[in-house]
Amino acid sequence: VTICLLPFPRKKRKSGKQRNTTLSRRIGTGVLLIVILSLSCLTAVSVSFVFERNRTAQERILSRRITSIQTMLESVCADAKDYRSIMNLEFKSSLDEIARNSKAELTLFTPDGRALLTTIPDVFDKMMIGTRMNDRAFYKITHDHKRLCVEKETFGGKKFLGLYAPVFNRNDDMVAIVGSPYYSPSNIMREAIPHTILMLVIMLALIVLSQLLVSKYPETVFGPLSKLSGTMDSSDINN
Repeated sequence: VTICLLPFPRKKRKSGKQRNTTLSRRIGTGVLLIVILSLSCLTAVSVSFVFERNRTAQERILSRRITSIQTMLESVCADAKDYRSIMNLEFKSSLDEIARNSKAELTLFTPDGRALLTTIPDVFDKMMIGTRMNDRAFYKITHDHKRLCVEKETFGGKKFLGLYAPVFNRNDDMVAIVGSPYYSPSNIMREAIPHTILMLVIMLALIVLSQLLVSKYPETVFGPLSKLSGTMDSSDINN
């Protein structure tokens, strides 16, 4: 903007009206650049804020979801010594009921990460999931002792979020690890798109408005100066 206002050497001396017109044009260009840069920064900050807010809200929802499932399973596994103790029809019935109540698809893994039980019909026959859980989630739960874990996964051409949490008995021994897929990982972006479009429309409207104002006010400000400069030029007075 400062460069736009700096004088440049010229071979021929311009009249006062021409100089004021040039200065007015430079001021208009400088104001336009300031408006564009300011609005671009505000748009970027606003969109980033909305994206981060939506991501945090989704993480909170997912955390409550897997924590609720974890609590219900731990109440059933309170007296289990290890994962072998839950390999029965009674526990499978309880697992199906928890899945219905939470409206989620559940898969249990052994403490070493092998698939054990699932509520998804024919999931192992159709190879819809692997025989082992996500490696990153397994490391975070078994080595970093995380109480819950959310990982981005792709299986069978489908992208989803994998929710994982350890299941403990009343002695705080890990009996199993529960996993649940969440098939809406793109909600954050979809919710941020309308806000982004709105901010771009507002930005363009403000740029047009600023151009209209800039085109009017310099003429009002420099009009008297232009007349005075013309009078001085006609009288051959050096200014």
